[in-house]
Amino acid sequence: MSTRVSIVIPVYNGANYLREAIDSALAQTHPDVEVLVVNDGSTDGGATDAIARSYGDRIRYLDKENGGVSSALNLGIANATGDYISWLSHDDVFLPEKISRSLEALERTDPRTIIYTDIEMIDEAGRTLLVRKVADLEARGAGRICVRH
Repeated sequence: MSTRVSIVIPVYNGANYLREAIDSALAQTHPDVEVLVVNDGSTDGGATDAIARSYGDRIRYLDKENGGVSSALNLGIANATGDYISWLSHDDVFLPEKISRSLEALERTDPRTIIYTDIEMIDEAGRTLLVRKVADLEARGAGRICVRH
């Protein structure tokens, strides 16, 4: 039996990168992922809404009044059916094996562990600007990471 992972994508006025984020979530090599996109009251003339709805039933789409990223993330978590939750910002992308490799790491540790991975900061064209390996982050005592911003 496969472990289901819910990938929650909170978004506000995210038409510029949302399609890339959703495509990366749907392209996971792990066989059982659900993708939830939570529109946090975007005010971009329906652009974000149109992108999300274009995926039909390949994703679960939730729309709410603007309340900030934490409220959108919380709504996604409340509606998730997965055994695990993975947060993907609308302006970030996952490599295809991100979920599989995270689950492999969980198998080697306590399942209540928060898994974080190497990061690659990219620009609007997808060119690599910076790479940080987990070992580098651990050496610095980092508990938080950010990508494309």
